[in-house]
Amino acid sequence: MCRSPACPCSSGFTLIELVAVLVLAGILAVVALPRFTETTTYSVIGFYDQTLAALRYAQKIAIAQRRWTRLADTGGGLALTYCGYSGGDGCNADTSACTQALVDPASGQAYTLVPPADVALSHDAGYGTEFFFNCLGQPVSAAGTALGTITYTVSGDGNHPIVVEQETGYAHP
Repeated sequence: MCRSPACPCSSGFTLIELVAVLVLAGILAVVALPRFTETTTYSVIGFYDQTLAALRYAQKIAIAQRRWTRLADTGGGLALTYCGYSGGDGCNADTSACTQALVDPASGQAYTLVPPADVALSHDAGYGTEFFFNCLGQPVSAAGTALGTITYTVSGDGNHPIVVEQETGYAHP
């Protein structure tokens, strides 16, 4: 710092410092800004987690309440419902009477999943538009026959599979 009147004081930045700051700001804008504005990855991961949780929830409810639960394709999303009893030990289901909606514990509303606009949910075509978890938690068809391994795929920025095991019904990445 110059305190003498003979020494001219200057303040501010040099041209080189200003150019360096502008270049660094430009590089950050090109590299970092798209990561902050691109929401597809976050939407896909969020919906993937919701789908995995819904599959696990439907299976747990089927086991805990000894009643079948139905997972139906709603044209890109999922709807979860209970099935009525058809007598016996409580593990027999009337799959034509699966109209009572499962309640989403977070919202208290009917448990339905609707993907965001930039995300898609697809599944194996082998079981049609619906399948059920029986009271043992196994994936079965409407007729009660065991299904093979079921794979759901959440896509948007790549494919993210969710596998529902044949024997146990366990849903996992």
